[in-house]
Amino acid sequence: VALADLGRLPVTFATVDPVALIRNAVWANSRRAKAQSVSVEPGQLPSTTVLVKWDGARIEQLFTALIESSLRYTPAGGRIAL
Repeated sequence: VALADLGRLPVTFATVDPVALIRNAVWANSRRAKAQSVSVEPGQLPSTTVLVKWDGARIEQLFTALIESSLRYTPAGGRIAL
């Protein structure tokens, strides 16, 4: 956040699949969630996707931060859906 405030956060736009980014974030956090007995799911994703011009790495960081924050406050047996 500090780098963003200073305008020093590099942003690299590329064509990405947002559904793939969500699935990657779910997969990357699945081990920790399982250890906490919490289910992490991609939610209801569209059957087709629209490619977008985003900074995929930053968006994956965002999804991961949301999941990590949710894991802190979701009790065992709970469910997190993006």
